[in-house]
Amino acid sequence: MTSSRSRGLYFLCAALGLVATPAWAGDDPVALCIDASDKGLDLRKQGKLIEARRVLAACAAAACGADVSVVCQKRIADISAVLPTIVFSPKDGAGNDVVGVRMTIDGAPTGEPLDGRPITLDPGPHAFTFEIQGHPKVERSFVMVEGVKGRQERIDMVAPPVVGSATGPAPAPPAPASGSGRKTAGFVVGAVGLAGVAAGSVFGLLASSKWSASKDDCSSPMNCPNHGAAVTEHDGAVTDGTVSTIAFAAGGAALVTAAVLFLTAPRASAATVGTNAPLHVEANVAPGTAGLTVVGVFR
Repeated sequence: MTSSRSRGLYFLCAALGLVATPAWAGDDPVALCIDASDKGLDLRKQGKLIEARRVLAACAAAACGADVSVVCQKRIADISAVLPTIVFSPKDGAGNDVVGVRMTIDGAPTGEPLDGRPITLDPGPHAFTFEIQGHPKVERSFVMVEGVKGRQERIDMVAPPVVGSATGPAPAPPAPASGSGRKTAGFVVGAVGLAGVAAGSVFGLLASSKWSASKDDCSSPMNCPNHGAAVTEHDGAVTDGTVSTIAFAAGGAALVTAAVLFLTAPRASAATVGTNAPLHVEANVAPGTAGLTVVGVFR
């Protein structure tokens, strides 16, 4: 049998991968420690970090001797430092947390629902399935990167579509719109047009009256005893004449628009008679121009 010193040196060499595990290992505790060290190193190289850490725990015990246990403990610490972890956050359609979601990893159920704690996995690709009653199954795949800790991933648990209502049949589609709103708009615009024509007539009469008074006050440049009054009346006649022209133009345009709205409106059905569209008319008046704008919904 080898001496204690020889075995210690052999352990150190085996832990460092300098020698192979002998065939006589059997149930010899020393040989088992060396074997655990070798297997842990192989698993680490294959990317199976979780399994490597479990195997190395056997040779990290004090019973394996200080030389071997120290090496195995360091390997376990190195693996723990680079093992990737991920945190899943299941959400509903409104962005609220979904509680009680169960998950499978690479086809194997985890047993407990997600609770916000990080999940440790070997580096590489993994397939995940998320399930909860009332939601369709969600399948996602992620590549775990060695050394990345606390990766955050949101999982949208979309509610299933509602096929029908339990309280009654689905509401009927709205009835087709009628032309009552268009006719109403025609009446409104027509009324505005008549008002414009009436206003044009009034201002036209005022302009004519002031023009006549200006002529009476000042019949000619040489015969103008009331020159100041004549000028005032002349200016008033010009202003009233301009307003009269604009009012006539706006009123005429409104009457034409009213006729078009009324004549092109479709015939109202019995189900839609009396429906009024929310409409209003805006007048656009500027020096030398006039117009009307009808704002609302035509049906």
